[in-house]
Amino acid sequence: MRAEWRLHRFVLGILVVLLATFTGFGLHLRPMLAHPRVEAIGALMIVAVAASLFFTMGIIAATVALQFQARHRRELVTYGVLGLMSIFLGIYLAWSRDAGLPEVALAAAPQAFLFALGELRLARHLEHHKALRRSLRVGGVVEAAIGLVLVYFGAWPAVWSSAEIVNVLIYGAVISLLQLLPLVLYRPGDGLVV
Repeated sequence: MRAEWRLHRFVLGILVVLLATFTGFGLHLRPMLAHPRVEAIGALMIVAVAASLFFTMGIIAATVALQFQARHRRELVTYGVLGLMSIFLGIYLAWSRDAGLPEVALAAAPQAFLFALGELRLARHLEHHKALRRSLRVGGVVEAAIGLVLVYFGAWPAVWSSAEIVNVLIYGAVISLLQLLPLVLYRPGDGLVV
């Protein structure tokens, strides 16, 4: 049980680092997106960072999936699907000539939905930690809403500016970070760190 928890914390910890990297990078490039002359360069840089982060997370999730044995089918399938989906999205964003911020939004939407489902599922198992349980429920609903907004932004890119798409991507990353940090800092038997 502790070995499995360590694997989950390892993946969540790396996800925290990747989300923080994307958030910092997006916040740094947001002023570039306001200037028409350099907007394309800023958007291309965000696509490149998103592609590398998707690919990195996919490799890590797929590797962790192989660490779970057959009796942990749920974890094996969940990490396997997340890993393969992330790898393919990263490769698509890296190799596609037409990839832009709308495609990043569409690529991030399934991740947001999967993360929302994970939060809502985890909240069901935390009867003794009411504050974290409520936080995960609210975060799951917000994450699902952000997934819907990302699909909307990706489907109708002409309506939205690059800065607006990046803002929603950053909001989603920050919400995910806020939900992941208590789980990464949690130590079984020590009480809940919130």
